[in-house]
Amino acid sequence: MNEVQGLRRRVSPSRSHAARRPAALWFLAAVAAAQTPGDAPAEPLPPFPAETAAAMVRLRDGIGSTDDLKAVVEAETAAGRHDVVAWWIETAEPALAGPKAPGPARSAVAGWKRETAKRRAATQDDRVLISKSISRAEGLASRKNYDAARKAVAAAAALLEVVDHPDGMKNLAAVRDRLSKFGGGDADPRDVARDATASSALLESGRARFAGRIEELFTQYETAGCTAGRRVLERAVAAGHAAGWLGDAERGASTTRIRRAARRLEALRRLRLLLRAEGRVAFRLDGAPCIPFAGGEAAGSAESGDAREFRLLPGDRLQMTFDTPISGGDPPMWGVLVSAVLDGKPAPAAVWRQNIAGEPDDPEAKLRPALRGKKTPAKNVLSSVKDEQQKKRIEAAGFVLECPHGDGSQYIAFRPAFFGFEKDLEERGAAAFWLAAVCPKFTLVFATPD
Repeated sequence: MNEVQGLRRRVSPSRSHAARRPAALWFLAAVAAAQTPGDAPAEPLPPFPAETAAAMVRLRDGIGSTDDLKAVVEAETAAGRHDVVAWWIETAEPALAGPKAPGPARSAVAGWKRETAKRRAATQDDRVLISKSISRAEGLASRKNYDAARKAVAAAAALLEVVDHPDGMKNLAAVRDRLSKFGGGDADPRDVARDATASSALLESGRARFAGRIEELFTQYETAGCTAGRRVLERAVAAGHAAGWLGDAERGASTTRIRRAARRLEALRRLRLLLRAEGRVAFRLDGAPCIPFAGGEAAGSAESGDAREFRLLPGDRLQMTFDTPISGGDPPMWGVLVSAVLDGKPAPAAVWRQNIAGEPDDPEAKLRPALRGKKTPAKNVLSSVKDEQQKKRIEAAGFVLECPHGDGSQYIAFRPAFFGFEKDLEERGAAAFWLAAVCPKFTLVFATPD
């Protein structure tokens, strides 16, 4: 391991200080192609005839035909998976039944859509349950119990995410519009308590129906799903959590279940990532360690290797937690040189976030835009450095890395040959930039764009 020397200085009008850090090794940390879980083919699960599975893949990739959609509609209708049929129609409709599509194709898609809507329509029991839930919200609102009314609205909304009832959606929208004109609070807490007791059976019926129905949707999605189905499930999980029918742990487990199935079923984006950082970096996806290297590297962390690829879904958050700052101090300063190529094009800096939740696996990630580090000639900061030995070291480095801090001051760090790594990446044909932070722990997040 080569010995390198580092300095961190905080530059502000009122004070400055320096802190030394032990020897460190800079390295190229490269992300591997592994996924969580596994790198399985992105195509539907059996039982399917081969031609139906192939038709689904073509429709998913935007190259399907009306005959492909017909094959999927007929196969899934016969299997009784009417939600799946609706999802695949939604997926294919823009390409097969858009304004420029032939008339026969538009007519065929419209016909399948009408028939599927009939099969998915709310049952009489569902309509009664939703109607009573909305009426309860209306009653609470009319008695100026606005907080309780909004909770009742959340329960009705959760049901409407899993049951197809357009009229119910319109009625609920009217209640929401009315509530938007008022503040919070409940005019009569005793009335709210009486309503909760009187409505307990209704609420339990709603909870049970939601639980059963969302499991049906999960089963259908995991069997033959596509992006449209994933979005339905994600909305349903969020609504169930808002209604209090899914706790934090259940929401987290459901989200993980959705996204793990999605990596098997849906088209994925390819991320090629190169990092320059100190120490080791641990990668997490869906709350679990990724395996960035084959050939003996520990799961979830790495410190050297060639560039590899991640397969990511739109919306995926790939977390990278670093264990060694570039300069010590309280708090320390971190710096990472990053180069990311998404689907063959350089990923913009805007996709990078910093997780400030405290712990990298915190389910409630608190993200903010990652700060760009600034490469600055040493001569520009020498006037703020009082110690002559430090000045000489900075002059020898030639450049410093600056990072803004919350109080308006700037932190700087340097190493001998600190910026030679930029040239190394340039020779590899990789566009790179610095991300930096001053904080106790440092976790970067690549937020995969839609």
